[in-house]
Amino acid sequence: MAGQRVAPPLLMAVIVGFMMGTGIMMYFGGAPIIATTATTTAVVSVPYPVTQTVTTKVTSLSTVLLTATRVVTETATQTLERTTTMTDTTTATSVVTRTDTVTETATATLTRTVTSATTAVIVVETTATVTTRTTTTVTTTATVRPETATCFSVPQDCASLIASLIGRANRSVHVAVFIFTNPSLADALVAAQRRGVNVIVVIERSNANATGSQVGYLRANNVTVVLDGNPYLMHHKFAVIDEEIVIVGSYNWTLAAENRNDESILIIRDREIAGRFEEEFRRLLLEAGYE
Repeated sequence: MAGQRVAPPLLMAVIVGFMMGTGIMMYFGGAPIIATTATTTAVVSVPYPVTQTVTTKVTSLSTVLLTATRVVTETATQTLERTTTMTDTTTATSVVTRTDTVTETATATLTRTVTSATTAVIVVETTATVTTRTTTTVTTTATVRPETATCFSVPQDCASLIASLIGRANRSVHVAVFIFTNPSLADALVAAQRRGVNVIVVIERSNANATGSQVGYLRANNVTVVLDGNPYLMHHKFAVIDEEIVIVGSYNWTLAAENRNDESILIIRDREIAGRFEEEFRRLLLEAGYE
């Protein structure tokens, strides 16, 4: 009888002790313990974005079992959002916003049997769920490759591409070519000159009067044409537009290059590279006696 009066208080001590993290205590004497269940749910508030809910259940049973298990299930999701803003032709700012959501569910079951004058089993089940959300924003400024484009004749219409770039010129078009016989490109230069664009063409001296040469037409329309001063060959094929865009390649400004030959051009939009071609163009002018 003494055991029957003492057991319930000790059982409550077991439950309270478990909830306080002090461990599990068991009573070894007295009459069989009547099955009881106590459930406690606590919501722990911590600074956002972490919340935690803990549910504790303590059950006392009269069965014989000794096991201990823990099962943890974790799921994670990640969302990435990227925006890129071009600030100029050589830099880009990329902003990445990342949201991570992690949910962990842990279940621990401890069942222990004690045999003495009575048989008692204490089963403790604890389930905890934690959800964490983290948002991270990363801003990166990176150097990107200059703006480039290519054109290949005969399959592509390179003359129209060059003419369209000349048509966008606001300040200057400086051309150095070995031979010039394409009327559509001559028309594009004349139109730019009439808009007030500074247009200068340097051409290989020996090709100034070649069949179909556009030198006379250009000069008749107030486009400056300079014959090179190199005693050998001025074999360049390039143009610089507004000291920013470079057109360069194997492509002569001729009808043959457009309609019959396999030729290529590369268009580069980069002020540093354009500056180097401008230096070479000024050297050609000085060599030809033009100031």
